[in-house]
Amino acid sequence: MHLTRIVSGEKRHFHFCQECVDKQQLLKNQVLQVTHVLQAILGPMPLATLTCPACRIQFMEFRNQGRLGCPHDYNSLRAGLEPLLKRLHRKLRHFGKRPISQRLFTIPPERVIELRQNLQDAIAAEDYARAIDLRDQIRLMDAEI
Repeated sequence: MHLTRIVSGEKRHFHFCQECVDKQQLLKNQVLQVTHVLQAILGPMPLATLTCPACRIQFMEFRNQGRLGCPHDYNSLRAGLEPLLKRLHRKLRHFGKRPISQRLFTIPPERVIELRQNLQDAIAAEDYARAIDLRDQIRLMDAEI
């Protein structure tokens, strides 16, 4: 094992064999982690302190593994994830893909779903005039599709 210590601006190099390391327990409970080294050099980093309260994953752990721990990570690690997602995908919102047969439609499917939900609400509230208007709008959209 090679050990370099800087004392009063002067470098001192030490070389130990495995037997001496074991005897003197030079590495006892010392784990070298990149985040700790960076914090020692650069000072505290706000992203390194981000932790999900649900699964306890830290942002730096996500960066090393490339996997999130739970759905709550998107909110608790948002400060670190947003710049990363924007750089990778150029957007912060995922729209998904549509089948080729639906890409030609000009009416977004979310609008039809919203109208059908409003229709159900109007029927439940016994607002039949509004329900008829919503039904007609849905029929027109279905005819366009």
